[in-house]
Amino acid sequence: MPAQPKVELLFVGDIYGGYKVAHVSKGIRDIAAKADLVSINVESPLTDHDTPFRDKTIYLKNSPATLTVLRELSTDIACLANNHACDWGGKGLADTRRLLAENSIAAVGAGRDLGEAEAPVIVERRR
Repeated sequence: MPAQPKVELLFVGDIYGGYKVAHVSKGIRDIAAKADLVSINVESPLTDHDTPFRDKTIYLKNSPATLTVLRELSTDIACLANNHACDWGGKGLADTRRLLAENSIAAVGAGRDLGEAEAPVIVERRR
């Protein structure tokens, strides 16, 4: 039986930098570049929206410029299923999903409704 090809997956924890976006170190970029699939937890909305959701006391937000970091890491999937995804309401979440889609990054775990939030992401490719 022929050997099965090795598949390398990279799962990155919380990406959150507030309004300051730092570029990722070369070492991490090199690891991500070798992975067949990169999934990152985007810990807070990518938005410039300035009206937070009213039922929270702590609000986190990433600048849309955070997409620079996601691109540097060759991100395929952004996980939005976390406690800060809706800190800036529906507008913040919509901005996030739109920006990810515009940058060819699939979003999973949060959406306009439960169906969109639960929809699986299927990625078939070999880099």
